[in-house]
Formats: sequence, structure tokens, C-alpha cells
Amino acid sequence: MLTVAYSRTTLVLEHSLDRATVDNGATWSADGTESLTLRGLTLIETKTSGPPSVLDRALWRAGHRPVTISKYCTGLALLRTELPANKWHRVLRRHVIPNLALSD
Repeated sequence: MLTVAYSRTTLVLEHSLDRATVDNGATWSADGTESLTLRGLTLIETKTSGPPSVLDRALWRAGHRPVTISKYCTGLALLRTELPANKWHRVLRRHVIPNLALSD
């Protein structure tokens, strides 16, 4: 069994139907393994009803580009090394692994 926990804030952009979720402190744990926590990295998922939102454009101007990530699948790839992780290799190497810490 895999457990994924995080602190989430949901933002609704004024004057539109666009919203975003902001996840901090993602932590993965599985039976018989230590917990791993993502530190210093915030996962922002923008949800727009049409063209890129004001938030999308602000993130792009700040140098942040969209990255496909599944908290569940990356957690499995980290904690269950016998499973194939090809789809998640790049995001794990570039974004997740450099920001991991063992949890207490």
C-alpha cells in the first residue's frame, strides 16, 4: 500500500473559472519503507477552462514550464524500485530526487 500526503491550497482566479492547486510537503510512504518528503518544491497545477490563464503566463515569465507529474506514480517509482519507472525517470531525476528528504 502506498500513502501520499500533502498540504493543499486551492486558488480561484478572480473574474474567471480558472483555478489552481498548490501542494506542499508531498510525502510518500509504503509498508516497510521509510517515508520520503519533497522539500523546497511546490507542485502547482493550473486548471483552465480555455486558453492559458493569467497564472500560467506568470509562471512561464518566472521560468517555470509545465511538467507532467503524478504524485502517486512518482511515489511508487521511488519506493518500489522493482517497478518500471521509465515514464517518470526524467521528472524524478530533475525535480523530485534533488528535493527529497527522509521523514521522521
